[in-house]
Amino acid sequence: MRYIFGRVAVYSYTFFIFIFSILPVQGPAGLPFFDKVTHFFSYAALSFLVVNALLLRKGTHSSAIAFSYAFCVGLTIEIVQLFIPYRSFQLSDIATNGLGSFVGILLKII
Repeated sequence: MRYIFGRVAVYSYTFFIFIFSILPVQGPAGLPFFDKVTHFFSYAALSFLVVNALLLRKGTHSSAIAFSYAFCVGLTIEIVQLFIPYRSFQLSDIATNGLGSFVGILLKII
């Protein structure tokens, strides 16, 4: 039962990230790095949720799977943003997503 709850949390949070990544949203005007901070913490939380969900199952390589899942979600969203006129594809967002994903895994290990 706990594993199912963990999966529901992961998929719900993934949906939340996807929706907010395709909406036309502007960050605060005085904070130029607000976008990167948001990416970092969003994907750190996502990989942390994935690791927690996978640790409830025996015999998985939870860290590698969690990083791969979070990184692929971020990459997919950036590719989708190529086709949305009011959004933009940025390699720096992909790098920040990857860094956040890695830190989220480290938080679970520590």
